[in-house]
Amino acid sequence: AYFKHNLFKESNLDGANLNGANLVHSLKLKTASLIGTNLVGSDLSHLDLGNVNLSLSNLCKANLQKTNLDNALLQGVNFSEVNLIEASLLNANLVEANLDKADLTKASLEGASLAQARVLSTIFLEANLTGSCIESWHIDYETKLENVICDYVYLRRNKIERRPSNESEYFKPGDFFTLVRSSVETVDLIFQGGLNWQAFFD
Repeated sequence: AYFKHNLFKESNLDGANLNGANLVHSLKLKTASLIGTNLVGSDLSHLDLGNVNLSLSNLCKANLQKTNLDNALLQGVNFSEVNLIEASLLNANLVEANLDKADLTKASLEGASLAQARVLSTIFLEANLTGSCIESWHIDYETKLENVICDYVYLRRNKIERRPSNESEYFKPGDFFTLVRSSVETVDLIFQGGLNWQAFFD
């Protein structure tokens, strides 16, 4: 289905089935409530969805290339196999989101919370993860982190346990990739709450 410009202004679409919808001109979609919405395969590219609440929605295989999701509530969202190339997710809440096989090449994730998110086989090539929270995220050796931009991260929510721990210090280019990759390849694990992060980052 193709929806006209501004159709969803101030609409309540909680739980709606918009499977395969083309929403590229629905510029006021961010004013709608979209909790638990089915947006599988939908085209949301280039939209301004800053501050939108898409919690628990299903966006599997959707197109969100260059979409603005700054400060969005995306907790528990299914982003598996989604195109998020060059998307902006500044300070977004991605807690427990499923980003398996999603493409976040050159995405902006500064300050985003990826706590307990699934990032198996996820592509983060040249993405910016500075200031993000990676508490207990689920990652594997197929997660692509080459050329990630990351000055520092937090190992716990609410900006707790910064790494590097000294706030005057920052990762050198490639440090984040090297440290995360070496931890995965060395022990072949998924990051869980019991992982001793300090062993890798101090």
